[in-house]
Amino acid sequence: MTTYHKGWDTISPDPGEVDSWRCRVCGAECLVARGVLGQTSAFGSPRRHDRFACPRAGEEWHGRAYELRLAIEAMPSRRVRALMEEDLSDLLAGQCIVGREG
Repeated sequence: MTTYHKGWDTISPDPGEVDSWRCRVCGAECLVARGVLGQTSAFGSPRRHDRFACPRAGEEWHGRAYELRLAIEAMPSRRVRALMEEDLSDLLAGQCIVGREG
């Protein structure tokens, strides 16, 4: 089963609100299902929405990249953050993926 991280490798905007979306973890173009009826959160009521999801979200390296992105955001040291960003770039390059900046 694929684990998604809302706002990172999946989003559920109102129908037609977003044309396309790239995964914030790996930069891949996300797959979209338009006009889906269902919940967009654990406690939300069902509603129509478009569902964007990264096609690589279920892969082990993607989970590591997500954890690294979170750690980078939380890192107060710019020097350490720069080293972590190099690690992330290496991880994404090993998957033949160009990660987005920031």
